[in-house]
Amino acid sequence: MFLQGIIFLAKNYRKFQTPEKQLLINDKLFALLMDMQKYTEPSTRSRNVYLHRDSWDRNIFFKFDTNNEPTACCIVDFQLSRYAQPGLDVLFFLYGQTTANERKLHMKEYIEHYVSELQARFKELDLPPDLVTKAELLEDIRSAHLPALVIMAITKPLT
Repeated sequence: MFLQGIIFLAKNYRKFQTPEKQLLINDKLFALLMDMQKYTEPSTRSRNVYLHRDSWDRNIFFKFDTNNEPTACCIVDFQLSRYAQPGLDVLFFLYGQTTANERKLHMKEYIEHYVSELQARFKELDLPPDLVTKAELLEDIRSAHLPALVIMAITKPLT
């Protein structure tokens, strides 16, 4: 029923009234939505991590010092969490918290920072820092790109 509602809304959304978009909705959207579940399940071919999956600004709290510099961070609301590949969580966060222009200008920098921090956490836990390599993460992000866009389109308001 939920997927039928999404398809109904997509078919009737005023910006999707071109023949090409209606064809995509009619021929591919349902199968694509049904296929989304596999992107939120643990991978059998690559490393999995603990994903938050709801990393928008109201679930991340910061503590600031007297100079208004962040000194600590607390993430809350883990009801959507699961164990799966990291690319989807990275993309959820970036699509939810940045603009298209920011991503265009800084995506490589964001990914570099994520890899660096992930490997630092591995070291802190006395794990090999290359448990998830940059190449593996980039491949995971590439394969999670379409599902992330679809899920963000469903969960963010159309304006």
